[in-house]
Amino acid sequence: MPNRAQQNVLNVSELISVDLIIIPGCVLTGHAFETFKPVLVEAQKNDIPIVFLGAGGGNYSPETREYVKQAVEDIGSSAVITRDKRAYEYYSESFDFAHHGIDCAFFIDEWYEPPTTDEEYVVLTFDHGGDPDIADDKRVIRTNHNPFSAFDPSFSINFEEENIFVSDTLEDYLFVYANAKEVHADRIHACVPALAYGNEAKFYHETPRKYLFDTILNDDIQEKLCSVDSERLAAAKAEQRTALENAVEQLVG
Repeated sequence: MPNRAQQNVLNVSELISVDLIIIPGCVLTGHAFETFKPVLVEAQKNDIPIVFLGAGGGNYSPETREYVKQAVEDIGSSAVITRDKRAYEYYSESFDFAHHGIDCAFFIDEWYEPPTTDEEYVVLTFDHGGDPDIADDKRVIRTNHNPFSAFDPSFSINFEEENIFVSDTLEDYLFVYANAKEVHADRIHACVPALAYGNEAKFYHETPRKYLFDTILNDDIQEKLCSVDSERLAAAKAEQRTALENAVEQLVG
């Protein structure tokens, strides 16, 4: 039974007709399916293909895996292109089509080409804890991924530090990460765009979401600064495009 918020919030899907539904990101979770499931079940009644693209989970506990598998079964025919190996291993057999792919954010450099800076700098993005001591003679920029503090009363920014960066515009963050000499972060999606734009990154947080790096990196990004092999990334992107085409073709056919 939908809760009061789900009943009263506008469902945009009721206002449009669609040919395909694509749900990207960290959506193989209980709270995501609680939100999307009614729409997806209705979509299946109208034979609308459903693809989970670059999908993964916030955790892979036995309880979560059981819930997700049941939710996929309730939805009916659908496809998944995962962003990490564990998601593929746990859920691939629950879908009509499955491909072990990469996180969608690795395509971000094809969507936006930021201006080039005149100065080299290092970026620190630490929203979960204190910054590490980075020895570097370059300018240090401290970005924060929580610009909408009204949604989190406990959120605050320490403006005592120099070169604080916070914005409500995606392109601003991409500008900073695309031009960084190094990115050190406890945020997954500070590291991913840095890697996508050809720079080095190191990740400092413990979360199952970190497994998306294993798909595209040879080294452990929690142990050292890493960069992506451009040819390997290009090949993974090409495979993902083909997989998406095949998934839709199979579901429609």
